[in-house]
Amino acid sequence: MSSEVINKKEMILGGLSCAHCATEIEEAVGKLDEVKSANLNFLNKKLSFEMQDSVNESQVIDKIVNKINIIEPGIDIKLKDTAKANSNKKEMILGGLSCAHCASQIEEAIGKFDEIKSSNLNFVNKKLSYELTSQADEKVVLEKIIDKINTIEPGLDIQMKSGKKQSEHSEDSHDHGGGEHNKKELVKLLLGVAVYILGIYQTATGNESIVSSVIFVVAYLVIGGDVLLKAIKNATNGRVFDENFLMSIATVGALAIGELAEAVGVMLFYKIGEYLQDMAVGKSRKSITALMEIRADYANLKVGSEIKVVSPEDINIGDIIVIKPGEKVPLDGVVVEGSSMLDTSAITGESV
Repeated sequence: MSSEVINKKEMILGGLSCAHCATEIEEAVGKLDEVKSANLNFLNKKLSFEMQDSVNESQVIDKIVNKINIIEPGIDIKLKDTAKANSNKKEMILGGLSCAHCASQIEEAIGKFDEIKSSNLNFVNKKLSYELTSQADEKVVLEKIIDKINTIEPGLDIQMKSGKKQSEHSEDSHDHGGGEHNKKELVKLLLGVAVYILGIYQTATGNESIVSSVIFVVAYLVIGGDVLLKAIKNATNGRVFDENFLMSIATVGALAIGELAEAVGVMLFYKIGEYLQDMAVGKSRKSITALMEIRADYANLKVGSEIKVVSPEDINIGDIIVIKPGEKVPLDGVVVEGSSMLDTSAITGESV
């Protein structure tokens, strides 16, 4: 048996969006003589490979980079420093985030900071993960990130993963369904509808006057006041043609020509649609979060006669893991010894 030391390395392939190209890259890198094994995780864009310690590391890396550029040019290739892994990684929770488009804008904007090596925003659990460069000032970068988030989507409850609060809003960042936010919106909608009905009643009974006009304006401000504020803030920050701006133009135009009831009605239907969408997103979050709870946080790696508890990400192809009774299966694999029964109800709906 060879006693040669194996050198493990990881690369992040930023911008990789082609699953077929990922398969080709993994296969091509694995065929290099200096590479013992290679694995490319398409979801997190991470290429892991093993090479013998006797080879020239820089030459092998250059060959791998050339292979990647031939198969999929234009990818942002970064060699992960395993010695400093997780040292500059930070996470924050964006409580109240319910707009998927805004989430993608936040992720893209923060990723463009010079002090940020990489960033990722998980819309399901509202978690923003980012990695700082070695020269970056953590406090300065944190302030820049918070300012950028408040510019794109104001009113979020921003908290660091440690639980230290970075915003003055009081919404629970772990409320995946956005329950408190939905309750406030529902109260505003019900109050606006009540005032709107009062205005309709005034008009229907022939009491159309300045009083009824004031009632409609009040109903409009109660229902769509936040839409107007967002439209103004976004316009001042260069984001003009979004849904808030378009709804504001349409309804303010209706108010200007005297169609008060129609303006309130349009804004009311829009807000009802937004409320139902938020509810649907919240329920989807809860379902996905419940499904993610079946994910194993560790794996039992068998090394000789010993069993070590390690992260599933540290398991390589060919390693043997042990699944003990009552534990979750951390990775795909082939059963080499033993037999058991698995609870797969969360995936298939069948208990065994």
